[in-house]
Amino acid sequence: SGRVHPSIHDLARELRLHEQEFSEVSKIFKIKWLGTGLQPFASEGDIKEAKVQRFLIGEDVRNKDSKEKPSVWLHIASIQANIDYTSEEDACKKFQTLLRLAHFISAMFANSPIKEGKTTEFVSYRTHLLRRMAPHRTGIRKAFLDPDFNFESWIDFCIEAPMVVMMRENKWIPIKNMTFK
Repeated sequence: SGRVHPSIHDLARELRLHEQEFSEVSKIFKIKWLGTGLQPFASEGDIKEAKVQRFLIGEDVRNKDSKEKPSVWLHIASIQANIDYTSEEDACKKFQTLLRLAHFISAMFANSPIKEGKTTEFVSYRTHLLRRMAPHRTGIRKAFLDPDFNFESWIDFCIEAPMVVMMRENKWIPIKNMTFK
């Protein structure tokens, strides 16, 4: 997580500084890193799940929606990025550009061909799993690439998305059969 930058070059400089710091700390503690995206040699039983309350509540919905078994959730952690924008037009242009680049970005960062010490037959096992999970909740919609796409179109899509959990008075509450609308 970094600060806002006026250009990709400034962001790259910050990333290089972060990598240098990371490298120095790793040398001090004699840590070696393997960039594979998931634990390539551990069995699913060896991987400990984070017990985050909102994820535990939503587990029933996730398991019902998915074609995969519940352990799939151990393999889909990801890196995320926030993209700043200066106007609605700028936001929509960047959103559509990133959607068009999504497959290339996924390929560039594909990093999980090994699972439990065996090849998965996928360059990115994570991407394979995400494509099979809850297709009605995920994926790129044609409407997102429409030349007239705008914030209102995005809001219309979001309010029709199924809810899983919500928080009231600092308590997570499961939500079933309800959209944000």
